[in-house]
Amino acid sequence: MVSWLSSKIFTVVVVLVVLWFGVRALDLGTQKAALNREVSELQTKINTLTKDNKVLQKFISFTHDADFLAREARRRLNFRAADEHVAFVYPSEDKTASASGELSDKSFLAKVKDWLYDTFRK
Repeated sequence: MVSWLSSKIFTVVVVLVVLWFGVRALDLGTQKAALNREVSELQTKINTLTKDNKVLQKFISFTHDADFLAREARRRLNFRAADEHVAFVYPSEDKTASASGELSDKSFLAKVKDWLYDTFRK
């Protein structure tokens, strides 16, 4: 019985079996790493879809509000109320001032003051 344990063929078979198990173990490690990477990507996708779902649910809840619907109709469909005045703002014809990036001689606070005055003036 001991003679076949010490034979060269037995040694070669044992070495081949050990190598096969080693290769399978490395292959399983690679598969595990790929699976973990895929799980991570899917978790990221789930988180993104969950955030998008919350945003959509919030938007859907806003559709029950009449003010929101009126505001969206004005914004998207260019509707206006009967007592509402609309002002159209066109880009400036002067291309040199915007291209050079120079500021006008009015300060920011002066512009805000003028805007507030024009907005609330009746």
